[in-house]
Amino acid sequence: MYTAIQLLRLNVGGFNWDLTEEEILEFFDSCDAYWMHNEDPTMPHAQLTSGLCSNGYFNVPEVLQYPGVCEVLADQLRRKLELELTDCFRWVVGSAYSAITFSYEMAKLFKVKHGFAHKGESQQMIWRDGVIRPDESVLQIEELITTEKTLRGVRKAIDEAHGNGNVRFLPVVGCIVHRPASLLEVTDIKIVSLIQREIWKVKPEHCPLCEAGSPRLKPKEHWRELTKKR
Repeated sequence: MYTAIQLLRLNVGGFNWDLTEEEILEFFDSCDAYWMHNEDPTMPHAQLTSGLCSNGYFNVPEVLQYPGVCEVLADQLRRKLELELTDCFRWVVGSAYSAITFSYEMAKLFKVKHGFAHKGESQQMIWRDGVIRPDESVLQIEELITTEKTLRGVRKAIDEAHGNGNVRFLPVVGCIVHRPASLLEVTDIKIVSLIQREIWKVKPEHCPLCEAGSPRLKPKEHWRELTKKR
């Protein structure tokens, strides 16, 4: 665990090796930005503001508010992506709002241009950040991926701004946290992440933890009970 002062003083030079997933999760634990149910039915699980139940929680912006941690995570993801990428690219793009600073850090590391899709009315994505030429490939970076809705919304916005089909996206997307309901889902996009967890949300009547007798708690009001932190 890190103190707030230690998190503020972190820099890339202090982490010149490939961090394990558990080592990366330490940043989240230190920020109270991560919780995962241990499948013990006597332990409580999360009641979301929507009324749905969930078995896990990530708050990535809480971690990225520390610039040094943001830089370290970007460097760690760069290491993983370099093992996957075979094509050159000239842009890194992200989405508003949480992924902006992280995708910017990634663009700095790769020494390429950066842009992000803005949120318009009705939360649809809009591209306003310059013209991507047909010969400039694009790497997409997100801070968190759950259902791929935002991921694909960014691509759609960029495509529509340039004439559909005129922008070449790499078949790989990088992110800090990949948390789908099922890791068995197969899509046409390969997701390279630093952390991977199956996190679902369901109605109480369909919740296996409710059925097993696990009490529901609202994370904001009952964080210590959920995480067992003192």
